[in-house]
Parts: sequence; structure tokens; C-alpha cells
Amino acid sequence: MKSCGEDNMDDEIVLETRVVGKIKGEFFVPSYQRGYRWGRQEVKLLLDDVYKSGCERDRMHGDKSYCLQPIVVRRNANRYELIDGQQRLTTLYLIYRYLFSINPFFSEPAFTLVYETRGKSAEFLRNLDAGRKDENIDFWFIADANEAIKEWFADDLQLKAMNVYRYFKEFVQVI
Repeated sequence: MKSCGEDNMDDEIVLETRVVGKIKGEFFVPSYQRGYRWGRQEVKLLLDDVYKSGCERDRMHGDKSYCLQPIVVRRNANRYELIDGQQRLTTLYLIYRYLFSINPFFSEPAFTLVYETRGKSAEFLRNLDAGRKDENIDFWFIADANEAIKEWFADDLQLKAMNVYRYFKEFVQVI
């Protein structure tokens, strides 16, 4: 297992933290992984945790980072095989897509997800069309998560969007 962005010996295990805003590359989801299945509650909890941690950090003027659960990958040629953390990484991708859709000055996600057995899911992630959500179970969960993201930001869109984007770039990390 390897960390994102590191070229190490094949048998070396490396634990490192990476700021969410610096996650880059292509992540390959192998066939043994289940499809995206996070519901609205998990999506909102992730956003609440990020936002609450960021607000606390801002109040304390600290340099303390906030770590999400791990994302485990194995370097495989020019991409990363996603062993654990697909639900989190997909949700982060959806959040970045949403932020970019409301403000083109925000960066698009610097990473992509490709699926060994669900090729249409990668295309659906890139071009979210809620009208297609009934085509398959993966589309339904992805579209529902995207709606949860929109709802979460809705009550204070500008402030939340600016802060979450900044928190992802400055201090929210994955292991």
C-alpha cells in the first residue's frame, strides 16, 4: 500500500497525511469494491465535521489540522488503486464539483475516479444529471449525495463555500 503521490518500493507501507486540496491523480476502483452507497446523513456529517473543525480552528487561530478517515491506495503504474476510502473520496469529488459549479474561480477536482466494472459511473460523476439517477443504483446514490451537498450549502452558500474550499486547501487532511 502506498500513499498518494509517493513512489516507493513496492513492498513499503507509507503512512502520510495529505491536505485534501493536494489530492491529485487517477484513482482506480477495482471490481471488488462496492458501488457508492453513502446516504445523505454520511454526506452531511462529513461536511458538518469539516466545517465545525474549520470554524473552531479559525476561532483559536491555530495551525491544528483535521484528519478525515484514511484513504488507502496502492500505486499501480500511473494511477492509484483505491483499496479503502472510496465513499469518502467520491464525496470529496462531489463537493469539489459542486463548489466549481457555483464559482468557476474554485478549482475543479484535481483527481478522477475510474471504475473497473462501472464505467458509466465515472462519466456520470463528471456530468451529473439527476434526470438519469434512476438508470442504476450507483447513479441514484451519487445524485442523492449531490442533492445533500446542495442542501447543506443552501442556508449560507457564500460563507460555507468559501470556508469549505479554504479548509480543504489549508488544513483538512486524509491519511
